[in-house]
Amino acid sequence: MLPPPPPPWMGWWGYAAPAHTPRPIVDKLNEAIRKALASPDIQAYLTAEGVDTVGSTPEEFRSYLANEIRTWRQLISQAGIRLN
Repeated sequence: MLPPPPPPWMGWWGYAAPAHTPRPIVDKLNEAIRKALASPDIQAYLTAEGVDTVGSTPEEFRSYLANEIRTWRQLISQAGIRLN
C-alpha cells in the first residue's frame, strides 16, 4: 500500500523587518541569513531535522506570503470558518 499524499500545506519559517527598514539593511540581513542557510553545518542539521531550506529574496518571500494569504483566505471562506 502506498502512503497517503502529503497535505496541501506545509510549515515554514521566515524573517521580517519592521516596515520602512532601509533597503541596504534588508539586503544585508537577507545576505547573512542566506549565507547561514547555505553553510554545510546548518544544512546538515536542518536536513537531519527534516527541514528543507529555501533562501529567497524579500520580493520572492513577499509573493509567497501573498499567495499563502490568498489560499488560506479562500479555504477559510469556502469552509465557512468564523471567529467566535
